[in-house]
Amino acid sequence: MIRSFADAFSCYEFIDSEWLKADVAIQCGTREHDDAKALAWAAILFYPVGLLVLNAALLFAARKAILSGRSTTLSRSISFLYREFEPHLFWWELVEMLRRLVLVGLMVLAQGSMLQLVTGTLLSAVFLLFQVQAAPYKEMFDDFLASASSFGLVAAFICAYAFKDHELVGLRDLQDRMSIEQQDLYIVNQLTLTAIMLGSTLGSLVLSFILFFVQLTIEGQRLRREALASKARRLRHKADDKAVTAPQLPFSSMMPAAKFFHLFLSHVWGTGQDQMRIIKQRLLEMIPDLSVFLDVDDLEEIGNLESYIERSSSVLVYCSRGYFASKNCMRELVSSTVKQKAMIALVDMDASRGGLTLEEVQAQLVEADVFYDKWAFNNEPGAPRAMLLYEHLTIYEPIEWNRIGHFQDVTMRLIAERTLPDAAGTTYVDREIISQKRKPLSPPTASFHVYCSKLNPGANELIEELCGKCGFELNVDAGATTKMPSPLYLTTEAASVAKCDHMLLYLTEQTWTRGAASASLYNELMRAMDMDVHVQLAHEMPGVGGQEVRSACEFGAFFSHPDGATPVELLERGIYSEIAVPLKGGAWREASMVLMGIALGMSKDAIADAGLGSDVLGLRESTQMLVARAKTRSLKINKLAKSSGRLLNSRMMSGRAGVTSYTSTTATESVDISVTNASLSADAGSSGLELASPGTSSSTAAKAEHDDVYIAQRSFVETQTRMNDGLKV
Repeated sequence: MIRSFADAFSCYEFIDSEWLKADVAIQCGTREHDDAKALAWAAILFYPVGLLVLNAALLFAARKAILSGRSTTLSRSISFLYREFEPHLFWWELVEMLRRLVLVGLMVLAQGSMLQLVTGTLLSAVFLLFQVQAAPYKEMFDDFLASASSFGLVAAFICAYAFKDHELVGLRDLQDRMSIEQQDLYIVNQLTLTAIMLGSTLGSLVLSFILFFVQLTIEGQRLRREALASKARRLRHKADDKAVTAPQLPFSSMMPAAKFFHLFLSHVWGTGQDQMRIIKQRLLEMIPDLSVFLDVDDLEEIGNLESYIERSSSVLVYCSRGYFASKNCMRELVSSTVKQKAMIALVDMDASRGGLTLEEVQAQLVEADVFYDKWAFNNEPGAPRAMLLYEHLTIYEPIEWNRIGHFQDVTMRLIAERTLPDAAGTTYVDREIISQKRKPLSPPTASFHVYCSKLNPGANELIEELCGKCGFELNVDAGATTKMPSPLYLTTEAASVAKCDHMLLYLTEQTWTRGAASASLYNELMRAMDMDVHVQLAHEMPGVGGQEVRSACEFGAFFSHPDGATPVELLERGIYSEIAVPLKGGAWREASMVLMGIALGMSKDAIADAGLGSDVLGLRESTQMLVARAKTRSLKINKLAKSSGRLLNSRMMSGRAGVTSYTSTTATESVDISVTNASLSADAGSSGLELASPGTSSSTAAKAEHDDVYIAQRSFVETQTRMNDGLKV
């Protein structure tokens, strides 16, 4: 249409007159021609120029909504003008419209002239430069297609200029006046020129496609890296939320090619390699520029262990079974002590996975003294002995290794802060539970959030500690009167248990070992379960930070403690069908309290924000099948025991691992199917339960019966172990 308007200005020129190309009946320069030009100008101003101005006004009016991403009626109505472009270049459609107006319309005023070709070439080249630099489209392919089209337009103008020049130099009269040298310089065969134009245009398009796909591959890799980086949980400073960076490592002119490390991971392969791999991966996720030595990645010469220690700023020792009996591990520990390296002692409280207590660490160091001659340590002057090694290893408080996700965050943060002393106490890990914004406590659905029995030692104190740590107001024995975010409503009156959302069962070593008091607690629990009051479990787990004072114990103790275990009726009712909220001491206590607060009634939004739905509260549904299996196995044990003899002890306090102690009283043998109080077997995992050994009785029939009980016990333990490990990484 613009071309039609522009035809009103183009005329055929003769010797004595000019006639309009669009209509040769109209002579140029006459009044009739002037009227046609006036109409053409009006049409140009009304349509191409007017449309450009209108679109510019609409985009200007909607600029704030477009830039902010906020949808309005106007921005939605004109989205066809900008939706293909990057938000900050929403006006690029105006540039396209202006380019078309100039090249298609205004250039017609100089139609057929060299000025048209030169001007068109320059304008197209300038636009191509801007387009490549701006990359205005959201999609990479659109940018590529637009740039290829603009380049094709520039190439077409250049070739048109060459053809136009050929019209002049191709004249026979002019060629006759040119020298042979001039003909070679200025005359180009039209077929050759056409081939050059097509070859350059197509070749550039092919190369552009190749470059596009290469860039697309690189961009895909970059986006994947960014996606992974966005999911990475960085260690950040509390003050400004900036990511923590590792300090620059020293450089030695004596060992210019040697690599230095911020942290050396010292461990024995048999019981520590998996944990060290996790620690290295998580540290590099938290602090990407940290340099961490792990033997399977960095060890080149095992005879040069002392050199690696020398080139490390800190040494982490994972204290596990077999470490202090390994010559190479002891070489690392002795070298670290001699060189006075900063030490991080990492202890594991799970003995079934090779963990050692500090007392065991000290004892095994003493035992290692006898191997000094065998290991040739005595050849080294001043080689430190057991007590000196222990003092240097524990000069700073040991850090506890944890497999439960939220506690492991705390452990990793402590390791990182110990590795980078300047960051101590000033950091947090992305999405760490204790760094999340805490929402107010939702009001109870009944009158109280929780009932704490006076027969459950420490339960009331736990709730008081929870309120102190999480900032909840504690309201005792006064029911809720508002549905707004509320205090934590607690009652200790047994008569009010039906008005509570939860009854707290605080699991410690004292829970089932207090004789008559534990029996009364059992009765209260049975009444609460009869009234369909949810029993919220909280388990004090062994560990550092005063857990001995809190009477912490392994979960298996609730089945196998010599002074009393969980009554079988509670097991049959599914008392442990949900995973207990894990409670730890020391630096991990705050995370425990947050988990406890969530379990007792934080809002659904708070659960989603903390990412704990599947870890704590959603477990009830996910373990229904395991609970049903546990009940079935417990009943099977009872059935087998009753068929083999009579019930000797009460079901209340003499139970072992969810079954009471039964004895077969046949004429010739006695079959004891109670679970012993010995240490945990390897197959029982982390439940802390040792199973009755299969096939220990004398007769074939009794042996078969005993083996059936063993299988039932083992199944129950495996179920409880899987439930107990539900929060573990």
